[in-house]
Amino acid sequence: MDDETPARYRRLTRRSEPWVTHGVHQADIPSFVSSHKSDTYKCLSILPECDLTPPYACQYSHAAKRGGAPHLAVATEQGTVYIFDTSKRQDWEYEPQRATLQPHHNGVFALSWSPSDTLLATSAGDHVTRISDVATCKTLYTLQKHSGTVKCNAWDPRQEQVLSTGGRDGRICIWDLRISARTKQKIYLPGESGSFLKPVMEIMTAHGGSSLKETGKRKGKSSAQQSGVRSVTNILYPEVDPYGFVSSGSFDGILRHWDMRCLSSKKGYEICGTFDSPSDPTTFTSSRPRGIVSLTAGSGPTAGLIFALGIDSKIHTYTLPSLAPLSCGAGRTKKGWAYEHPSMRTNDFYVGASASPCGRWVACGGTSTDGHAFLFDVSGAARHADARESGPGPDAAGVELRGAQTGSVGALDWAADATLATCADDGTVRVWRPDAEVWRNCVDDPEEGKWDWSWAQR
Repeated sequence: MDDETPARYRRLTRRSEPWVTHGVHQADIPSFVSSHKSDTYKCLSILPECDLTPPYACQYSHAAKRGGAPHLAVATEQGTVYIFDTSKRQDWEYEPQRATLQPHHNGVFALSWSPSDTLLATSAGDHVTRISDVATCKTLYTLQKHSGTVKCNAWDPRQEQVLSTGGRDGRICIWDLRISARTKQKIYLPGESGSFLKPVMEIMTAHGGSSLKETGKRKGKSSAQQSGVRSVTNILYPEVDPYGFVSSGSFDGILRHWDMRCLSSKKGYEICGTFDSPSDPTTFTSSRPRGIVSLTAGSGPTAGLIFALGIDSKIHTYTLPSLAPLSCGAGRTKKGWAYEHPSMRTNDFYVGASASPCGRWVACGGTSTDGHAFLFDVSGAARHADARESGPGPDAAGVELRGAQTGSVGALDWAADATLATCADDGTVRVWRPDAEVWRNCVDDPEEGKWDWSWAQR
C-alpha cells in the first residue's frame, strides 16, 4: 500500500463534524458523571476470607459497541468472569441479574468476545487460554502451549474460529478452534468439559530476546526478566488489514506487524513475514526504550491510527499500515505525538487503554492509589496524520475521572452512547456517562454533589 493509505481509510470512515454517536453529542463527553448508587458494580470473591476481588480485565460485547444491550464481561484475580448489564437505571432499581463463569482458578489478565459475541476467550496466570460458551457458561476449549502467563488474546474479526494469544514467555500462538488436538490432555478443573487444543502456528521470541526454552525456566517473580525474555503485551487485528495483526512487547515501543499468509505452520525462532515500526517513540524524549502497556485502534475520524499506552505514562500514536509513529517537530527537536496528564502514571503492565466507538476519544487507567482514570480528545491526531507534516503536539488537556474508586484503575472499555466502564483494585466496576446538567450541578456545589456522584475534572 502507498503512503496515502491511512488518509484514504480515514476519509472513507470519517463522520462529518460535529461528531454525534447514537444521539450523544461528543462535546458533552468531558461532563462525565458516575452515580454512587446505580453505576457501581461489585466483583464478589469466591473465597470466604474477603468480600470483593480485584478485576483484572474487562470488555464490552461487540453488540454493545454498536448500540445494543451494554453487556460488560469482567474477569477477576480469582479467575471468575462476571457479565454485567450496565444499562442506565434509577437509583432505587436493583442491578440486573449477572451471569457468572469460572473458567480459571488463577488471575485472568485478558478477556475478549468472539466476533459473534457467543464465545469468551480468557487468558490467565495458569498458562492457558479457555474458550467459554456465553449461553451455557461452560468451557468448550482449553488452549495450552504457553510456558508462562498468557498476557493477551485477540480474535480475528474476519474468522470466527481463529484467535491469537501472546504471553510472558515471548511467544505468540495462533489457534483454530476447528482443528482438534491430536493428543488428550488432563483437564485441570474438576467437572469441566471441553477439548484441549494445540496452536496451528507459533512465533517464538516474537519481540526478540531469549526464550524460556533456550535459557531454562528460573524460579522467582522476575524470572522472565532475568532470562532475557521479552513479553508479548498486546495483539491487535486492525480493521484496515485483512491479512495480519500487530503486536507490542515489554521491552520497547516498536510495534510489529505479522502477515498470516507468510507465517509457517511450524514453530520457529526466526522472524518471518513481518515488518516493524521505523522508529521508537518512547525514545524521542527518553534515553532508553520503554515497553507498551496497551494497544487500541482508532475508528471513524481516527481510523488508520493505533494508540499505544506506554510504560512511560504517555499514549503514543502510530499510523497504519506503516506503523510509523506520529511526531511533532523534526531533527533534534523531534518529539512523539503523545498524550499525557500531570497526574497520570502507567508504570506497570496491568493498566489498559481503550478508544471510544466514535473514534474521537481514548481513555486509560493509572497506577496511582487514588482511583483516577483519564480521558483524551484524540481527533487532532487524525488531522495531523492527514496533513503529512510536522506541527505542534497535542493541545487537548486530558480529563480526569476521579472520586469514584480507590486503588489503581487497570482495565476499562467503552460501549456506545459514550458509556465508559472502569475497573479498580478496590473490587469495583464504575460506569461513567455524559450528563451536562448533573455535571454542572456537581461543579457548582461539590460538597452536595459528592454524596451521590463522582464527576470529571480538568
